[in-house]
Amino acid sequence: FRDKTRVSIEVIFSVAHSSDLELDENGKPTTQAIGSFIARAAGGTHNAQPSWELLAVYEMTNGKTIDEPGSGFDPHAPFANRDPRCLETFAAPGSRIYGIEWNPAPNALEVMDYTQNRMITNKDSKGGSDASNCAYNGCCLRKGAQESWRTTLYNDNPVILMRYADVLLMYAEAKIELGEIDATVLACINDVRARAYGTTRTQTNDYPSITTTDQTALRKVLRRERRVEFAWENLRYFDLLRWHQFENAFGHNMYGFTRTANRAKEYFAAGNWFWPETPTFDKDGFPSFEAMADGTYIVQHGERKYDEKIYLWPLPSDDVLIMNGKLVQNPGY
Repeated sequence: FRDKTRVSIEVIFSVAHSSDLELDENGKPTTQAIGSFIARAAGGTHNAQPSWELLAVYEMTNGKTIDEPGSGFDPHAPFANRDPRCLETFAAPGSRIYGIEWNPAPNALEVMDYTQNRMITNKDSKGGSDASNCAYNGCCLRKGAQESWRTTLYNDNPVILMRYADVLLMYAEAKIELGEIDATVLACINDVRARAYGTTRTQTNDYPSITTTDQTALRKVLRRERRVEFAWENLRYFDLLRWHQFENAFGHNMYGFTRTANRAKEYFAAGNWFWPETPTFDKDGFPSFEAMADGTYIVQHGERKYDEKIYLWPLPSDDVLIMNGKLVQNPGY
């Protein structure tokens, strides 16, 4: 996902980009503009952030989900002791990204600019002097991020359409749904998990391997695995479509911190930061923040609505008209 791994043997299909060759009539690159992902303290607009729902689904390093007894999860330190892919997807508070220190806490009025070796105004904190549009959920995307984005505001890395982990998990999913669960299914899932921990499948002391062969349990494992492995890789829509899970996915609204600076400071001073409690999960593993949303400090930022027509796209209207009633438009369009 970064310059140093642009050409990887794990990539099967990708679309190449070049900011030197792809120019518009004004000589500006037409490659992927990524200012919306970059922290405001680093010069971006940061209006694209990974969700709390995504943060909640990463397992702990002991292999337990955060709501399981004995997981060791601390809602006040949600980035600690998580599956390594969590910190490869999210920038943890206090970590370096885009040449600056990322810290959305309301008491972090300044952060370090490592490129200038000095403290600068923290535009990503509700407690700062320029906090009107800071990250409302306190999250920042790390996946694929590199410091060159700060100066170019463009990303010319290839768009990955398929990589080897997808092949492994597609194979495992097919076998699970066919009821043909064998050692190859566990091997494929554990190859992906072990890679995230920087080890190999057989080194089961170094990562939480999957051993169950129960179809229902494995299906849930597989679906969570795809969500964390392919976060922000444009596969989630098609996964939910295939699993017929849009109704559950859209059953929970989007939540984040208060938009008011004074309330954000009160929330932090009361010792509630980051989360006041562990989110709940439904039977399919979808997290919910409704229980902790008090409308004052934790508030709804967006409403999700489910429409059953989402499973079918509309037929081209010209084709429907030409067929003179013999081709019926899909429901809802």
